[in-house]
Amino acid sequence: MSALGYLKSFVHFSFSGRASAKEYTIINLGGITLLLCSYILFGPLGIVALSLYLVPLMNSAAVRRSHDMESKNINIFNRGNWGKLYYVESDEGCNKYGPEPADSKRNLRIAQNQKDIEKLLTLNRNSKKRDKELNAVIKRLSIVDNDRLSLDLLAFLFDDRIVMCRDQRDITIGDVCLYVMILQLLPPQCYWDKEAFRSPYRTGKDGKEHLRPFTFNDDFEFSLFTPIEFRKFIEENKSTELHMLRQKVIKRIIDMETRIGFMNDVNERAIMEPLKHISSISML
Repeated sequence: MSALGYLKSFVHFSFSGRASAKEYTIINLGGITLLLCSYILFGPLGIVALSLYLVPLMNSAAVRRSHDMESKNINIFNRGNWGKLYYVESDEGCNKYGPEPADSKRNLRIAQNQKDIEKLLTLNRNSKKRDKELNAVIKRLSIVDNDRLSLDLLAFLFDDRIVMCRDQRDITIGDVCLYVMILQLLPPQCYWDKEAFRSPYRTGKDGKEHLRPFTFNDDFEFSLFTPIEFRKFIEENKSTELHMLRQKVIKRIIDMETRIGFMNDVNERAIMEPLKHISSISML
């Protein structure tokens, strides 16, 4: 919603429809600001007069905000729920009160993700600046907000527009989006000993070099999922909570590393112990 749209909501307010957390917050902050100005200019009488307008305005915003979260059953007459009006996510898509607000957290996040995707196509040609810009975009895209994956990135999994060339390979938007969504499905990075997961290749039990399931680097080489496998994995687990999804991903990594095998016991401990540690933590 534009600034003009928010201004209109102060004039033509309604008790029907839906209001996002952002709109509700703006209306409440705007109301408080108007009260302060009225008190400074006109004293207590100004507050009394202005309240005749602000009380129905703020109540209408609260009612529309509750409509926006209809599936959460948040009762605005329960004081314990008042704080939730400022931050709880909107119902996704349409509900019986209308479409999801354009400025819902989800829609704002999708809009920002789309801007970041397009920014990948304009990375600086200088390698150091390019990598810095790329890492900044990946960091923003990989943030998981309220345990919700950025499923809008699924639409870009097969986008073959070239972002850059790395080691004589074309890195596409699809490559970056797959990498980002896998990052979202991994337990928090503070649990990882990343030094054991830097190189995309390692020597297996057969003495040959193998592409590993996943590593923390910007080479975008990994075998954990192909785009088709990843889409299927998401579809099969669409009702699974994030912490359980992460358990499944870690198990998949462990299984794939086990199939590659290890040169010796030292090599096995270096790879498997961090994974098993992460798996045990993510179950808590």
